Amino acid sequence: MHVSAVELLHVTTAEHKRFRRLPRTYEVWLAEQDDLDMLLSLFGSREQIVARLERGDRCLIATADGEACAGVWLAVGPTTYAEDADETGCAFRVPGGTVWSFDGRGVRMGAWGCLMAHLPLTLAMLGADEVYTAIDLGNHLSRDSHLSLGYRPIGRAACIRLGRCSWRRCSWRRCRSADGPWQRVPGQLAGLGVLPAER
Repeated sequence: MHVSAVELLHVTTAEHKRFRRLPRTYEVWLAEQDDLDMLLSLFGSREQIVARLERGDRCLIATADGEACAGVWLAVGPTTYAEDADETGCAFRVPGGTVWSFDGRGVRMGAWGCLMAHLPLTLAMLGADEVYTAIDLGNHLSRDSHLSLGYRPIGRAACIRLGRCSWRRCSWRRCRSADGPWQRVPGQLAGLGVLPAER
């Protein structure tokens, strides 16, 4: 039996933490096809990176001395994010004016914070003012980092797979009703659609 669970978080640009001082060590920008080597050094899979860029996902990267030090992918709505569907059993419908952030990585001290400090401006450039993301329930470091930036939990999604028949059940619930029942997919969480993953 395999069980996976994620916490869904949300922040608006108005609620996102503002930084008074930023290290000048890093340059931050939205990567393009020309930055493929830098993206490879962070994310490793050429096929995955090319597929993401081809479907319109953007990657915000922080660099120092010509080296990629942090990055986070952004799926700009309206879109459906389903890259983690095998693991979560769910896909997420991201409305227009919002972004789904995923696969964030930092490899040098301070780079992730610098990246996040530039996120509100980047969202404005992309025509968005809200961000959704999902974090594995066991990843307390990432959860705490996001909460310190102003993100708030809006719900949870869980998937159970039994044996080779790959029986799945994906459920969700709002954080405010933590004692309430889990709902069957599909559903709606603060504007984010939660859908069953296609098999």
